[in-house]
Amino acid sequence: DKYNGARIVETNYIGNLEFKIPSLKAFLDKAEKLNTHTKFVLDIQPRPEEYPNVNEDIKDTNIIMDVIGESCINFANIHYLSFSEAICEKVAERTKKLAPVYLLIDNKNNSQYDISALKNKGINGVSFSWEYLYPNVILNSAKIDEAKKRSMNINVWTVGNINMMRELLDAGVDNISTDDLAQFLSN
Repeated sequence: DKYNGARIVETNYIGNLEFKIPSLKAFLDKAEKLNTHTKFVLDIQPRPEEYPNVNEDIKDTNIIMDVIGESCINFANIHYLSFSEAICEKVAERTKKLAPVYLLIDNKNNSQYDISALKNKGINGVSFSWEYLYPNVILNSAKIDEAKKRSMNINVWTVGNINMMRELLDAGVDNISTDDLAQFLSN
């Protein structure tokens, strides 16, 4: 498939795993038929650190937003994530700041971000890796408090320990991404 000159690929491979992965357009076509209360998470990744190209990342983001715009999915029903501040800014601009946009922050990129500046750019959420906040959430709660003060949504990923989940919820985190939902729900 091609979309505005960009090649859209459906692939069967991620690493050593083999299964059918639909294109974004094919996914959105199926998603349109789902209940309207469903929220989707779209992680738009920048190019690898070895080959950074912000202009190409923005071009790709515009293509993605065009595909979404042509679907019947409301921009606000999608939560957008990226490690790239530039991608997050472009999504915020394209969605008129109505959609949840989360900048992913981990131990590699945490020191470069000013939470209040992000909010002013339309980035209305932060998503911390659990490694960034631990071993002691209380000692690292300044970033959580700063984001809360600016009415930003806070997500922490990928949490697999129920005690850690409780501590994060007690610290005011809005969302937790986990690979073990059954453990969380059973407690």
